[in-house]
Amino acid sequence: TPEATRAELRATMDTKLIGNLEGEDAGPYAGQPVYCDLHAWNADAILLINRIKAHTDFVGEIESGIAKMCAIGLGKRKGAESIHAFGAEGLRSLMPRIARYMAEHLPLLGGVAVLENALGQTCELHPLPAHAVGREPETALLNRARQIAPHLPFQQLDVLVIEEMGKNISGACMDTHVIGRGIMPSIPESGWDGPDVRLIAVLDLTESSHGNGASLGLADLTTEKLIEKMNFEETIINMRTSGEGGIMRARMPVILPDGKACVQTAMATCGRARPSQVRLARIKNTADIRYLEISEPVLEEALQNPDLIVEKEGHILDLERSVAAG
Repeated sequence: TPEATRAELRATMDTKLIGNLEGEDAGPYAGQPVYCDLHAWNADAILLINRIKAHTDFVGEIESGIAKMCAIGLGKRKGAESIHAFGAEGLRSLMPRIARYMAEHLPLLGGVAVLENALGQTCELHPLPAHAVGREPETALLNRARQIAPHLPFQQLDVLVIEEMGKNISGACMDTHVIGRGIMPSIPESGWDGPDVRLIAVLDLTESSHGNGASLGLADLTTEKLIEKMNFEETIINMRTSGEGGIMRARMPVILPDGKACVQTAMATCGRARPSQVRLARIKNTADIRYLEISEPVLEEALQNPDLIVEKEGHILDLERSVAAG
């Protein structure tokens, strides 16, 4: 809000075509149009702020960060669509080229790169000058971000229960590297890091998403409550803008009355003959996995993991109480 930032906010989709990729760096994308937010174009100086982290759609040397905020953030919907039209390869190869072009043709001071730890908290801030945007210094920060990113401590689960998803948690509402799923036509599922999870149940949508349930199709089961919170118009705009992965991730999972029905259905259909055999874990969201609830078949593995503190006494799963409550 203007009160929180002490600055006027100008949030529109108005853009200006500032040029076309050219020269040696353009490569096969020579002539590709470059768009910039109209307010930014008219500004005396531009300073970008974004977190550096692995992208949810592809793997490359430059992923989410200052370059992405430059090419897709300043490019607004028009710029984002022109890049996403090339699919994952466009994001991997075209997005950094667009960012480098913009850094050379805009009054860009640089960026403030934010790194988050495994708790989903800001832990490092790095200044990135304009000449480093989309280049080796940003790649180094991405490698650092990967080292400290959240990840599940188990490589195989039958059921993963996620309390909430949201755009404030991840661009795909659920971090694909945490859940081990990408669903991108041009990238084989074996190419994603993360665990092998048979069924994913997501139970709620954060208020900060304002109804945007992008990539709900990454889950297998969900609740009526989550669906009722969704703004389908905004969600579909997001998914269309996301290109190839967006449409596939927009598919509907099985919709059940509540979280209890989701967990019961997942346990009954995950391929284990008996409930006592189901390897289940429950987390708050994919950015905050400080606390996990696990079923008994996962207990021995958890006890052998020196990074985990395991409660000695078990309890009945209570979906009304957040796992993050301890």
